Amino acid sequence: MQAIPGFINPVSKSILILAIIFLFIAGCSPPAENITSTVAPFDPLGTAQAQASEFDYSTPRPRPPKETPTNFEPWIKRNSAEIQSIDSSDFSDLQFLEPILEGKRIVQLGEDDHRTSEHSLMKTRLIKYLHQELGYEVIVIESGLLDCYLTSMNIPNLTARKALEQSIFHIWHTEEVLPLFEYIKETSSSTSPLIFAGFDTQPSGIRHEDMFSFFYDLLKDLDEDYASEIGTLEESILTAESNEEFANIASGDQAPIQIYEDLATFIDLNQEYLQQLNPYTPDLVRVAEQAAWSRARFLEGMHLFDPFQTGDAFIVRDHSMAINVEFLAEELYPDKKIIVWAHNIHISEESTFEDLDNMGSYLDDNFGDELYTIGLIGYRPPTLLVSLDDLLHLYGKPYLFVDLSSQDQDFDPSFEPMIGDHDLPLNEYYDALIFIDKITRPSYLESN
Repeated sequence: MQAIPGFINPVSKSILILAIIFLFIAGCSPPAENITSTVAPFDPLGTAQAQASEFDYSTPRPRPPKETPTNFEPWIKRNSAEIQSIDSSDFSDLQFLEPILEGKRIVQLGEDDHRTSEHSLMKTRLIKYLHQELGYEVIVIESGLLDCYLTSMNIPNLTARKALEQSIFHIWHTEEVLPLFEYIKETSSSTSPLIFAGFDTQPSGIRHEDMFSFFYDLLKDLDEDYASEIGTLEESILTAESNEEFANIASGDQAPIQIYEDLATFIDLNQEYLQQLNPYTPDLVRVAEQAAWSRARFLEGMHLFDPFQTGDAFIVRDHSMAINVEFLAEELYPDKKIIVWAHNIHISEESTFEDLDNMGSYLDDNFGDELYTIGLIGYRPPTLLVSLDDLLHLYGKPYLFVDLSSQDQDFDPSFEPMIGDHDLPLNEYYDALIFIDKITRPSYLESN
């Protein structure tokens, strides 16, 4: 990061750098007045987001133009479709997606801020449509691979709310995401269930007994002492309550990282015997190996974590998440169509961070034309530059699908359709965008 010019004392400089980083992670969010953080302290992703929401975004900014640039309105008419609702069960307004998604095996659904009510409602509606009308059978969410697997295995025995809480990051423990889990549970007993999985290396959900004992239970009949060693390490990770604690576990001689890498190898070498011990859960051993590898990558990222840089920790996490998505798509569900739920930063097919490849760029390299990426953006107070969400706000549609896949880019030369830090043409990052004109904070589930 370049030095900040001017006469700034070291403490103030550190605070300013942190503010810039958090702003970048969270996107240009609305003012944070009256926002109460409910993010659990052990949620690494959510902690950064919650801290970001506490910054003051009320600095006066230029207003957007009163008129759209030349050729924008004709272009948007040719390359968009109005969506009528964010929660209707009538999917007639989404039928335009069927020809667009023909031949697309993986559809990525983004969001420019995890803390947005309308994004979660819109994505849940799209997931239901894709499942019911277009045959997508798996939803994979930016949350812990093992947390989500154990929850998915036990869906029939859990309430929808408990399934949500045990699996995904606390930042999505909201009234707006709960209907997705009600739908997952509802379909779980049908002939066409919506399968649920996670792909993050980070532990995410509320810790429960199955999480703590997973590796111990898997290994105890093979090697009781080894199972106890892994169980003790798991407990230290699953009871950590801050990024600093995670980093401390991963620091020093990096032994915990190596322990989990060796565990993945051990599971692989003994997979036949372990599978015989678990005949009724055919995917369990493969998931266990991937989960052990993911633990190692999580600790590696925490070992490299530096609050003053994006850098190496970001690369480790996003590359590892891409590998986990590939594992789900190619090994666990090779014959199924998949929906991915994550932040725009992760799904974009070109990274918005200079020189840092992200998950979407890796997936684009691997899946090519089978991958379709939709970023979700919401209108926020005017930014320092005239950006695409300003112009879409002036266009006047509450919900709009914008197709970026065509080469029809005949904007006025003075207009650059910026969103966030996207420096390339937007169709390098996304195949399409969904614009939501009015966004609000979600309603967090009250503690039991």
